[in-house]
Amino acid sequence: MTDQEILEKYREKIEQNMTQLYEQLNLKDDFEKQAYLEEYQKRFIHGFRDGLKNGMAKKLLRIAKAMLQKNMDVHTISDITGLLRPQIEEITDAQR
Repeated sequence: MTDQEILEKYREKIEQNMTQLYEQLNLKDDFEKQAYLEEYQKRFIHGFRDGLKNGMAKKLLRIAKAMLQKNMDVHTISDITGLLRPQIEEITDAQR
């Protein structure tokens, strides 16, 4: 998903948040409002991408855990999930 697609998908929520922020800060100047909007959008996109990345990492760990429970070997799990051997071994150690 591109930055523009993210902003479009969450446009209404961003607008609501910005309206509240403008009121809280008593911003009237359009230049200031635009500066706050641009910074907010940058941070929103960064947070969105971080959330996706963290969510995907957690999902891979859950998949690896399920594979270990099915007695699959670490090498195969690593090949399929892309996780490193030490990451998989951490799951194994945690299950003991």
